[in-house]
Amino acid sequence: FIKPISTLISALILFNHPAHALLPIVRSKSASINGIQRPGIKLPWVKVPTTTHNRDNRFLLTNTPSHIQSKGTTSLKSSAIAVLPPSIKAITLACLFPTLSGYYKSEYGVSYAYGTSIAIVAGMVLSAIGGWTLSTPSIATMHAAALMFYGVRLDIFLLYRELCIPRFREMRERIEERAKSRGGRWLSRTPFVLSCSALYAFMSAPMIVTCQLNNLVPFFSLEGSVGVLLTKFLVAFSWCGFLLAALGDLQKSIGKAKLGEDVVITDGVFRWLRHPNYTGEVFGWTASTLAALVAAIDNGRLVSFLPWLLASFVGSAGIIFVLLMATSTLEARQEQKYGGTEDYDKWVKSSWVGFTKGKATPKEETK
Repeated sequence: FIKPISTLISALILFNHPAHALLPIVRSKSASINGIQRPGIKLPWVKVPTTTHNRDNRFLLTNTPSHIQSKGTTSLKSSAIAVLPPSIKAITLACLFPTLSGYYKSEYGVSYAYGTSIAIVAGMVLSAIGGWTLSTPSIATMHAAALMFYGVRLDIFLLYRELCIPRFREMRERIEERAKSRGGRWLSRTPFVLSCSALYAFMSAPMIVTCQLNNLVPFFSLEGSVGVLLTKFLVAFSWCGFLLAALGDLQKSIGKAKLGEDVVITDGVFRWLRHPNYTGEVFGWTASTLAALVAAIDNGRLVSFLPWLLASFVGSAGIIFVLLMATSTLEARQEQKYGGTEDYDKWVKSSWVGFTKGKATPKEETK
C-alpha cells in the first residue's frame, strides 16, 4: 500500500522538477556551491536581491518585508527561501490518478482517492521545501504535514473499516449498484471523477501559498509579526481540527466494536460534540485556507497569489458543503432512529451538533 504511493510521489516530483531545478538556488545568474558551478533559477514571483549564504548552502531572500538581524540571530517576519512548488500539472496528476479508482468502485472516488490525493500533494510540497526538520520545522512544513497526516490517517481508517466492518462493505456495494444504474461505467462516471479530482487539487492549494512564503519561519517560535503569529495559530488550529476528526473516528470505531453497531456513542469527545469527525474537518480545512490568506496578506502578495487563494476558497467551500450535508443527514437519521428515548434526548440537549446546512429532507436521509 505504501510502496506504490511512495513511487508515485517520487515520479511526480521528478516529472515536475528537472534535476537542475531541485537545487535550492535563487539567482539571476549562475551560482557556485561547494566549488561546483550550477545554473541559477529565475522565478517570476521572486525579486532577486543581494543574497546571504547560510549554513545549509541556501540563499536567503533578504528583501522580504521584515528580515531583521538582532543580537546575532535572525528574526523573520515572513522570510522564505524561494522554492519551486509542485506545478499545476503535477498537482492535477497527483489528484487525478487516485480518483480514477472511482471507475472501479464509485465509493473509492470519494474515500481512498480523497485521502491519497491530499497526502501525495502534501508529500510533494514537503519535498519541495526540503523535507521534515524535527528540530526547527517551519510554518510551511507544519502546514503540509497537517494535510499529509490527514490524508494518511483517513486512508488507514478507511482500510480498517472496509476490512473489518461488513456493514461498510455492504454500503460500498449499494453505492456501486446505484452508480451502475445511472448508465455506463466510463461515460457516466467521468464528470464525477474529474470534479472530485479538481476538488482535491483546490483543497491542496493553501499549501502552495505557505510553502513559498513561510518556509523559513520557525513554527515553534513566538517571534514575528501579528500576521506571522496568526498564520502559526491557524496552522495549529488546522492540526487541532484534523486531530479532533481522527479522535472522533477512533473513539466511535472502538465503541461500536465493543458495544455493537446500533449503539450511539455519547461519552468521551462525543459528550460535547455529536459529530466530532465532521466538525473537526470543517475546522481543519477552514483554518488551512485562512492560513494561506493571512500569509499572502502579511507578505504583500495578495494579488500575485490570488489564483491560488481563489482555488483554496473553492476547495474549502466544496468540502465544507459536503461535510454540512453529511452532518445534517446523519443527525436526521439518528433522530429518526433514537429520538424520543430519554438518554438520546438528554444527550442532544447537552451536546453540539456542529455545522449543518439545516434539517435534512426524507430524500436526503435515504441516501
